[in-house]
Amino acid sequence: MAIIQVYLWFTVAVFAWGPWDWNNPHPWKIYTFLTLAHVALLLGYLQGLRQTVVPYSGALSSKALVNVGIWVSVLVFIPTNLFRTGTMLPQVAQGLLNPGAAYDTSYLLRTSADQAPLAEYLRFLLGPLLALAVPLGIYYWKELSRVQQAGVVFVVLSTVAMFISMGTNKAIADTVIIVPWLIAAGAAGKRFNLSKRLLFVWVCILGIGVSSFFLFFRAGSISRGEGAGFAVSGVFSHIDVKADMDHPLVANASLETRVGILGLSFYLTGGYQALAMSLEEPWVPCYGIGNSFFLQRQVERILDRDDLASRTYPARIEARGWDSVGLWSSIYPWLASDVSFPGTLLVVFWIGGLFARLWRDVIDGGNPIAVSLFSQVVIMLFYFPANNQVLQFGEGLSAFVVTLAVWHWTRSQAAKPLLEAGVVHD
Repeated sequence: MAIIQVYLWFTVAVFAWGPWDWNNPHPWKIYTFLTLAHVALLLGYLQGLRQTVVPYSGALSSKALVNVGIWVSVLVFIPTNLFRTGTMLPQVAQGLLNPGAAYDTSYLLRTSADQAPLAEYLRFLLGPLLALAVPLGIYYWKELSRVQQAGVVFVVLSTVAMFISMGTNKAIADTVIIVPWLIAAGAAGKRFNLSKRLLFVWVCILGIGVSSFFLFFRAGSISRGEGAGFAVSGVFSHIDVKADMDHPLVANASLETRVGILGLSFYLTGGYQALAMSLEEPWVPCYGIGNSFFLQRQVERILDRDDLASRTYPARIEARGWDSVGLWSSIYPWLASDVSFPGTLLVVFWIGGLFARLWRDVIDGGNPIAVSLFSQVVIMLFYFPANNQVLQFGEGLSAFVVTLAVWHWTRSQAAKPLLEAGVVHD
């Protein structure tokens, strides 16, 4: 939680003192809310640490779950890549040489009305299984066979390759985020010994991953038309925001590095600007679908309506120049669209408690379902400044909801004999 708090406050500091001048008319509102949110997350975590750890006693072993995750990931890879890029196999070279063009091609394919997103619906149905291979593979690495280890590596590399072919850096970012946490969890859970040599190797790998992410992100910002627009000029005209070209972070940087810094700082903190704008708006309840693009689309189709998505905070501030689809809005306005901003603080408190319980279940209870859910919550926390990443789209939504339910079920089943014996209390 200390690491999460440092990261979140760092993003707030970049928002307040970074190269972009966000021109907030009422800064006290957003900083008060963010302070309350971070405190709620901390208090929820401390409360969650007090919960009883229940040893895992599920029927499926960790190795069996890893096998399921690998095979499902392999089986849906080609249909997914075909839908998202137009080719059966990833065109990594094209994605690296011109990520902007690759992104445009992928975006047109994914939003085309001529083809149904069957691959994405398939991934929605298989979301909980697709969320198994990588986190469990890393956590239980030492216990896996060579074939299983090769399968996990294939899943990671193929996913990264597909996203590079799409001209997006999400897979690289997610991998860089979750791998250190799973290694730390594996070491804390005594799954392997993290020697100094092994730690050095992983730090080098992480350094390569972070550098690769920045270089690919920079290339994408330069080659995408809209990315070059504000990252090169330092002007985002839609909401009259400018960057300070004399800021210490960019004053002496080369053009390419400056574009990368401005683009990354914009994406890292722009969601807080959307939050500040949303705090000026009245609450319009969205009845549980406001936090997720996927839910909004499905409910609108079922009810034959096209006005439900426009009720969310990010959609309503579009009248003031924002773009709810093309820009990040942080997680808070999305959650608040359903539960209001005071209610969002309660949700954040719950997330903090869930994070603590999962951490303890992973390192003390040996629950493989908790490992999968833990990695999803880590992604959720790191995307707090960006959006409701885990629940925003179908695959992540089904993975989180189903894994959460299964995790609770495994805990309740394991706790029954302990409750009867009086070892733990309900």
